[in-house]
Amino acid sequence: MTTQEPSKEELILQAAAHEFAIKGFDGARTTIIAEKAGVTHAMLHYYFRTKEQLFEQILVDKFSQLLDMMSTIFMQPGKSLRERIAAGVRAHFDFIRNHSDLPFFVINAVNREPDRIIEFQRQMTEKIASLLSPLQSELAEAARLGEIRPIEIHSLIINMVSLNLGPFISRPLIESMLNISNFEALLDAKREENVNIILKLLCFD
Repeated sequence: MTTQEPSKEELILQAAAHEFAIKGFDGARTTIIAEKAGVTHAMLHYYFRTKEQLFEQILVDKFSQLLDMMSTIFMQPGKSLRERIAAGVRAHFDFIRNHSDLPFFVINAVNREPDRIIEFQRQMTEKIASLLSPLQSELAEAARLGEIRPIEIHSLIINMVSLNLGPFISRPLIESMLNISNFEALLDAKREENVNIILKLLCFD
């Protein structure tokens, strides 16, 4: 089975995400993005007419991918609430691992370009609500039955995001100060540790 090569558009988005994460919106240059993507500057502008459009597309695409994936996992039929939450934590961790530029990209976007993400925030608010509302109902019912401790869905998500983002945001500091030779093995262990922390937080057996 052959692996499909990324399209020109995907290569541009990958290169742009990395460039924006490092330099922010103002510091990023479309000529550099085109060079890193292996396309001409004219081709970049064929797919994305402005730098603003490219910036917004990355935000929408990445978070839409993440939310669609999490929705599929959390609402998976035939799986218990415990199994779905554990799978969701793992999937979220793996998504960040596979899109390591994304946390820095988002931090730059929020800190440096707050006006540019207003429409993005509006779109994501609607998608997030459609994901969290049914899960909150499940959590409330499980708590009523004494299966888990009472918890608000926002608290659960904040805990998951904080635990999963931590190793990736702090990676440069951790690797240099602790002289870790195999960080990937550390990430493997941290992934399962985070699952166990979340399940214990909910008081699952």
